[in-house]
Amino acid sequence: MSFDAMQRLYPRPVAKAEELPALIVDIDERSLAEYGQWPWPRTLVAKLVQNSRELGAALIAFDIVFAEPDRLSLTEYP
Repeated sequence: MSFDAMQRLYPRPVAKAEELPALIVDIDERSLAEYGQWPWPRTLVAKLVQNSRELGAALIAFDIVFAEPDRLSLTEYP
């Protein structure tokens, strides 16, 4: 409760994206409209990981279960 009260009384200033220690990439309605319904081909997910690494990501984590084998075409998203 004390921490919550401190955050309300003295909130941290909003940082620029490049100054943040963590950045969340969200699969939202816009993403689904552009790339199609979930699940996406694993090659598309791999491209997301590759692009994140190229942009400097030190750690990439998923809050997604990849329980089933990829049934989608591997040639659709080269």
